[in-house]
Amino acid sequence: MSVGDFFFGDKELPELFANAVNTIRLSAIFVCLAVFLGGAFTYIISAGAEDRKGLGKSMMIGAVIGLAVVVGAQAIMNTILFFVYG
Repeated sequence: MSVGDFFFGDKELPELFANAVNTIRLSAIFVCLAVFLGGAFTYIISAGAEDRKGLGKSMMIGAVIGLAVVVGAQAIMNTILFFVYG
């Protein structure tokens, strides 16, 4: 199925879908990295304030969990695309 009539050039629909998924995946990875670095910065500059240390720690943990979700979703998506498109 060619989507050339819809001004996407000569790309096929699976290729467009893969490009969109990769863009979203990379954006999510960059967001996780930014949140992790923000949490590390908050943790470092907390100056002994336990609430700030806790906030930084929870931000870093949340970013790692988010990254694990992104990687897991990519693995699931690759498996599905393998079985659908071969």
